[in-house]
Amino acid sequence: MQIRKSGLFILRYEQRPALDIAAMLRGSLAVTRGDGLASVSLLTGQTYFLSDDEMRVLGAVPSDQWVSRQSTARQLAIQEKVFDALLAQGLLIGDGGEEGMARLREQEQRHLGLAWDEYAALYHLTSRMKDVNVGDRVQQPPPPAEQSSTTSAHQLGRYAELTRSMSQSLAEVGQHFGPPPHHFHRIESALERRELPIPIGNGRLFELLMSRKTVRIFDESNPMTAEELSTVLYFTYGSQGYAHLLPGLVGLRKTSPSGGSLHPIEAYPLVLNVAGVEPGLYHYNVESHTLELMRRMEREEAQARAECFALGQSYFRTAHVMFILTARWYRNFWKYRNAQKSYKVIHMDAGHLSQTLYLVCAELGLGAFFTGALNDINIEQELAIDPLEEGVLGISGCGRPWHAGPSLSLETRPYIPGQTRIE
Repeated sequence: MQIRKSGLFILRYEQRPALDIAAMLRGSLAVTRGDGLASVSLLTGQTYFLSDDEMRVLGAVPSDQWVSRQSTARQLAIQEKVFDALLAQGLLIGDGGEEGMARLREQEQRHLGLAWDEYAALYHLTSRMKDVNVGDRVQQPPPPAEQSSTTSAHQLGRYAELTRSMSQSLAEVGQHFGPPPHHFHRIESALERRELPIPIGNGRLFELLMSRKTVRIFDESNPMTAEELSTVLYFTYGSQGYAHLLPGLVGLRKTSPSGGSLHPIEAYPLVLNVAGVEPGLYHYNVESHTLELMRRMEREEAQARAECFALGQSYFRTAHVMFILTARWYRNFWKYRNAQKSYKVIHMDAGHLSQTLYLVCAELGLGAFFTGALNDINIEQELAIDPLEEGVLGISGCGRPWHAGPSLSLETRPYIPGQTRIE
């Protein structure tokens, strides 16, 4: 067999404790520890700790030409089985016809043409999650004998338990790491401080800004309408104008800004409870303002998907619709090639869209949410996308707020700069 070194992996030495984020989201404090030389493959997204023999192989095998596996093993005086894990991890590329090797060769060629900055790709691939459930450590009360069509007592008990678990987790972090940074920041060395008049915001925009908030529980007995869904989609993700930038390159005008006017973000609505629209997974086609059905689902299945996608945050089962936001990376990287900032700018685009969704929903009397706590890999598998071609950024959603019990929203008191004192 002929082999060569992959051009898509990074080595780093790990010897430090770190918070286990998945455990923290489940309400407990855990510390992980890495120790040794680790490789991170941009083909597989996996971290692999290398043995001394494997390091010798990677040092001896070139990346720009094929060499014999058997000859290299004899030259280094090591057994050929040392090569197996390196090939499986995508650190070495083989010329064999096996499906796995052929797939890795194809991936390498494709990914080298996508203009990723290697450190941005490293972060993107290693920050993805799969099958994480924040409710795994939450003790659930037994379900009642009969379930109603509205939010059940069992669900409400679970929401309350999740809230207590989150508070406990914050307390544990405080005990372990000390108090958090102060909620306000000031420059002690400032030459002077100039007081500003307190503004009075008159008009609908200021009212919407003051009324927007995150809603986590929705009224399952009072679904959204198809007209409301259409309005949310059009004024959040739709296009209201265009301009020819170059031959073949069109810039779109939307209600949120985007780096280079490229708008690489796609919205995939997971419809759970919208009157007149059957539950299922859709793609929002901006060009024609249509919903493209990708998979029909029963409502219970759609709810299970919503919970899974959001790391088991069970309250999102009550959402009327979820919007899975992905990025077509090369839409942006085509212009901003191999640049770290490109990855950051695309996430800013998602933030702009989130705020626009909140404002549109506030105008319609709907509640909205955004979460970055998600099982990226589960979503990628559902959408059948390659994470280096089209990757998951976050999940937005909305619905009619539920007013008959706890909303899990942050209830705040008025704050006036210079007058209010926070005890």
